[in-house]
Amino acid sequence: MYGGLHGLIGIAGFIALLLALRGPPRGEAMGVGDFGRVAAALLAVALILAFPIILVRLRHRRIPGLVIGAHATIAVSGVVILAAYTLVG
Repeated sequence: MYGGLHGLIGIAGFIALLLALRGPPRGEAMGVGDFGRVAAALLAVALILAFPIILVRLRHRRIPGLVIGAHATIAVSGVVILAAYTLVG
């Protein structure tokens, strides 16, 4: 149940980020103008890595720690870059 909620919140946040990136450019003067697109790309990769996690979990098997670690590392990297884009830009 909590995994599904985690996924829905992640997808909603990713969609909100994509919609926000359609607006006027920001952060060019501070050198973080491309950070929004980089964050979106990293979060898209994290979202793609979530699908094997879902498939393995639906088969009631243990999820390899490497897959979870890669998903978490990439997602956290995207959030950190997004924070820099938002706070500095």
